[in-house]
Amino acid sequence: MINRTIILNDEILNSQRAFRVLLNSMCHPGTLYDLSFINHQNYLKLILKTLLDNEVSHCVIGDNKEIIEKEIYEMTGSKSRQIDEADFIVIFGNSSNGEIKKAKIGTPEYPDSSATLIYYISSNHNETTRVKLKGPGIEGEKMFLVFGINKNEFELLKLINSNYPLGLDSIFLYDFGKVFCIPRSTRIVEVL
Repeated sequence: MINRTIILNDEILNSQRAFRVLLNSMCHPGTLYDLSFINHQNYLKLILKTLLDNEVSHCVIGDNKEIIEKEIYEMTGSKSRQIDEADFIVIFGNSSNGEIKKAKIGTPEYPDSSATLIYYISSNHNETTRVKLKGPGIEGEKMFLVFGINKNEFELLKLINSNYPLGLDSIFLYDFGKVFCIPRSTRIVEVL
């Protein structure tokens, strides 16, 4: 009984730590944060356990969609929905291939009813893109180099988020534990 209590306490503590990192990352768009101080085998599972529960829905874009959606349900209780209904959209690979155009962006009355994108980026992707951001949490403008995400994906996010407060919050998680965020309140000024 004691071992199970210790394991549950570790999971709760890990989720609290991960949530704090995500909050900091949302407050400082484009800043790379490190989750590797958290003793965890799989950073995507850590983030999903932190953000998803039985009151939100999810959708997966990428290979093995049905298998992964079932795993997410078993792990979090979150039900799978079509992309236009999902609260969280998990994207495997360097692009959604335009699928994020179908995601819910909120309404003028309820802009916070928009979806959150979670990109899971493999360290094997070596494509690089320069992105310039402006907005809350950024002094002036911020130019930074992103690897593993297709340039067209940032152009699409720029377009989707151009009508703030409507838009999509985005979390970019690397398989080795680094993470950065671009909330919908951040303007993507330039993509190179």
